[in-house]
Amino acid sequence: MIYSLNNGRVKMEVKNGVICYTSVNRFNYDHTKTMSVTLPDSVRVVSESSFYECDYLRELIIPEGVKIIKEDSVRGAVNLKRLVISSTVEKIESEAFFSTPKLTEIVVENNPYYEVVDGCLIEKATKKVVHMVANARLPLDRGIVKIGNSAVQVTQEGSFILPDSLLYVEALAFSCCDKLSLNEYENGYYLPSESNPYFLLLKADKKAKKVVLHKDTRIIADEAFRGAKVEEVYLSKWIGYIPRSAFYYCTKLKKVAFIEENDSSRYEEMDRDFGVGLYAFYNCFRLESVELPNRIYRVDDNAFRRCATLKKIDISSVKDLGAFVFSGSGLEEVVLSDEMERIEPSAFDYTKIENVTLPKGIKRIYWGTFEGCKKLREIVIPEGVEVIENRAFSDCRSLKKIELPSTLKVIEARAFANTAVES
Repeated sequence: MIYSLNNGRVKMEVKNGVICYTSVNRFNYDHTKTMSVTLPDSVRVVSESSFYECDYLRELIIPEGVKIIKEDSVRGAVNLKRLVISSTVEKIESEAFFSTPKLTEIVVENNPYYEVVDGCLIEKATKKVVHMVANARLPLDRGIVKIGNSAVQVTQEGSFILPDSLLYVEALAFSCCDKLSLNEYENGYYLPSESNPYFLLLKADKKAKKVVLHKDTRIIADEAFRGAKVEEVYLSKWIGYIPRSAFYYCTKLKKVAFIEENDSSRYEEMDRDFGVGLYAFYNCFRLESVELPNRIYRVDDNAFRRCATLKKIDISSVKDLGAFVFSGSGLEEVVLSDEMERIEPSAFDYTKIENVTLPKGIKRIYWGTFEGCKKLREIVIPEGVEVIENRAFSDCRSLKKIELPSTLKVIEARAFANTAVES
């Protein structure tokens, strides 16, 4: 259905509740004048680029009934000053309001999923800052955990104070902050530390061969080292989370280590989320050594995938291991914890692992977990395991001996295909 809004100035097509396109008739009115637009009641999804670079938009009212605001939906609406979000909106995707420098007011009406605090649009469940109006500052007492892509709209010069609760900063969180000055220190660019309790590394020097992070660095932004030529990286032990794609395609990286501190109490006492993020070391095919602190309890999907020269790793503190974590790596030996509760699909597929002691806490061996491990010779499935899924050990051509537990209930098709124990 095609709607004519604002006395014919704006046309909008909506199909099955989704905005298909929006256009403005620039011949019927003075295009230098901005306007307020209220979406039709039939809209359920504000789709990508619905108001892309709509310079005529001064105010946007998203009414009851709308559930999703998609990525880039209001991107580049440079004259937008006021945004009203109804109570029915359940999801606002990344960068929905990218490059809206004049947006000074966001109103959220009794919404169970989102709230506005001091000009910051916050997702309640995740404590993620989705967007900040121009020159807003982060609330320091609301437990903010994450800053999303393009969320910060700082246009004035000055420092930016970080809450102590902050854990994650997405790669493009400060991409709209052209006047925000950074401190250059030891091969990296940091958010100014004045008034901050710690350092935030936004991006590393991509040409440096050796990087030693500032001792007060607690957070690394997503993709901070992506594609860098670095060979050695030394991190402060105050850093507990290696973020998404932090070292993605650092093809010359050989060593990652954590530096010991004289005063370790500050990180031992912190209640934080310790782990290795998605694609953190993906395709670092020269990586030989990674020394992970014993506080790291989870490793996310694809974290060490295709690390061809990584032969040994100790993840004895990890309780949750993601999918494809070591897929296609050169891993020969791994130390797991008996307290590990979950190993996701294809975590070790196509590695060079010869033997492994599986944790006693797992209940299921997922599909492809050890598929293609041609050097794996024997395996003991611990008591407690109830299901071995499809292709869990397929193409393990050297596998000759396997011990099954009394708790086992299901062995799915091709779980041991193309092995010496196929029968």
